[in-house]
Amino acid sequence: MAVPPADDTALKVGDRVMAKWTNGTWYPGKIAAVLPDGTYNVNYDDGDKSKGLPASKVRKRSARSGGGGGGGGKSAVDSDAPCPGPGMTRRCSGVCVNIQENNNHCGACGNRCSDGKSCDGHMFCRDADGNL
Repeated sequence: MAVPPADDTALKVGDRVMAKWTNGTWYPGKIAAVLPDGTYNVNYDDGDKSKGLPASKVRKRSARSGGGGGGGGKSAVDSDAPCPGPGMTRRCSGVCVNIQENNNHCGACGNRCSDGKSCDGHMFCRDADGNL
């Protein structure tokens, strides 16, 4: 019996994708894991992560789009539209991020918390003891 050819359209770890965040907007990222149930873990370019996304919320990024969403509408990457809440959101490198809680953009775009610290919800990087 012949083995069927591999599906070239199947997503795999490391593939660049657009994935649907909880606010319904598509953002650029990379497949971190393909789970046995057919869902995906995605690491977004802004540092956020989603676990167990169904295939309907993940699509391969087109090489020509540079991360655009396709379909004629503006994507999260190239849109100048205001960022949705909750929290204080800013557009950092074309992606909306919550600067109150994002460890890669804590208080401002590009302000990354050092190892052992996380963004505390008040735009400061603190360690587990609450020290700045």
